[in-house]
Amino acid sequence: MERRNIISMQIDNAVMKVNGKDITLDVPPQLIDDRSFVPVRAVANGLNVYVDWLDKTQIVLIYS
Repeated sequence: MERRNIISMQIDNAVMKVNGKDITLDVPPQLIDDRSFVPVRAVANGLNVYVDWLDKTQIVLIYS
């Protein structure tokens, strides 16, 4: 059976939970114009996947 990670975040709270463990974020999730923004690197780390930032093209790559 495949193991699943559970991530829990709250708007304006700099602590997320990954499988029940507290992880302190550099930037908390934010609500802007009725949209939720979360730190993509923190989510990727919580899911055990990799994230790269391509500065030249301003593209985020997320891969396993």
